[in-house]
Amino acid sequence: MQFFQPSYAERLIAAARLVLVASSLLAIWLDPHEPAEYAELISRLLSGYFLYALVVAALVWSWPTTPALLPRITHAFDLVAFSIFMYFTHGPTSPFFVYLVFALMCATLRWQWRGTLWTAVAALVVLTGLGLYAAGVRHDPEFELDSFIIRSVYLAVAASLLSYLGLYIQRQRSEMTELAEWPQVVPQEQGTLIRDALERAAEVLRAPRVLLAWEETEEPGLQLASWDSGKVHWTRVPPDTFQPLVAEPLAGTSLLCLRLSSPAPMVFRKSSSGVTRWRGAALHPELQASFAIDAALALPLRGETLHGHLLFLDKQGQSLDDMVLGELVAREVAARLDLFYLSRRLKETAAAEERVRLACDLHDAARLEQLVQRIQREWGLRVELKMGEARVQLPGDLAQQIYLIVREALLNAARHAQASAVGVTLNAENEHVRILVDDNGRGFSFRGFYDDAKLTEMKLGPVALKGRIASLGGSLAINSTDAGARLDIRLPLAGPGVRHGH
Repeated sequence: MQFFQPSYAERLIAAARLVLVASSLLAIWLDPHEPAEYAELISRLLSGYFLYALVVAALVWSWPTTPALLPRITHAFDLVAFSIFMYFTHGPTSPFFVYLVFALMCATLRWQWRGTLWTAVAALVVLTGLGLYAAGVRHDPEFELDSFIIRSVYLAVAASLLSYLGLYIQRQRSEMTELAEWPQVVPQEQGTLIRDALERAAEVLRAPRVLLAWEETEEPGLQLASWDSGKVHWTRVPPDTFQPLVAEPLAGTSLLCLRLSSPAPMVFRKSSSGVTRWRGAALHPELQASFAIDAALALPLRGETLHGHLLFLDKQGQSLDDMVLGELVAREVAARLDLFYLSRRLKETAAAEERVRLACDLHDAARLEQLVQRIQREWGLRVELKMGEARVQLPGDLAQQIYLIVREALLNAARHAQASAVGVTLNAENEHVRILVDDNGRGFSFRGFYDDAKLTEMKLGPVALKGRIASLGGSLAINSTDAGARLDIRLPLAGPGVRHGH
């Protein structure tokens, strides 16, 4: 049970109550037109209510928190006071009718839709009772049935709108609370991480299905993970599958897609200029068919280690309000995946450095063989690895760089050259390590042999790979043909402790 609660709403209510009763006193003083026998009584009642409002305002504004019982007590007192004011001033047609609307607003701020509902019931009972008394008991000639009906309906409509507003506020608070309570600890197992992230995302957005489509920066290949009624299905598809996942004009924006099965679906997209409308197929047709998507909220994922989209599917009554919350959820999912992948890279790097520190021999190819096996498994690329006969110990950092260079060359062959087979040869020659990479892909955009100087001059070749080789003082030559390409990489054996042997 809460004994104290924040004072923000109570301070606003107290200030509004004070302004309302002060204006009523001023209006009566300027133009007294109440029934003569009750004019003095009403003036005294309002003066007493003003003093009450002044005391409550002083207390509420001086306390850092509000006792939990105070809102209930003051709300009940207000309703009783408003009923008395109306009774002595024309009953159901009293100008103090606006006080009942004020009570509805106070209930919405304090207790959201439930408070509004019960206050509306109480207000309608008061209004109806006053109307029946005026018409059936007093036979008041000033009683107007049409005015009574209009006011009753107005009160009911106002209560309905405020109830919806209260429900909206309550839902927003609940969603923000769920988002704030997202566990800070990231699971160490990727399957658990994906399941937890999708399940939590579905809970926050209240979506029956969630689809996560992403691609790691250093491990190309689209991954798809779907959550449906507590079940998760996770798979990896070739890089070009479902590409582009989102239509090019909509790339990088948040989307609300409605009735995608229609000939010209309506799409709302969020951009720097606001929310605009667009018509057309927002999602890749094969993706839409594979997951039976008819309506979706699609949010871009942007991280240091990945990019992709988070899609909430089949949610009933989704609106643009969901887009802002969805973007927050998408950022949280991207951040958790980033943290996982960065942590994994650190562990792999630490393990690799330890292996290199213990054995930095060119023939210690266990790690390169693991790389070859993974590339073959994930990309369907046949890789043949050949090691030279000469034995040479390498500086630890150079061994690590050779691994990264081979890895990048293989990924480029699979991703960009669309090769089906690659041969990698490593040899120690004099004071250099030579790496030859031959693939049967479609070659580069240029044809012929280009040495390192010419590649640099014409700004050709793989930028990242060239930069890594250049940072080691090495050189790159490329022979590009219609039948494939050969990369000739030479790295100097610089550093202490370099020894040659047979």
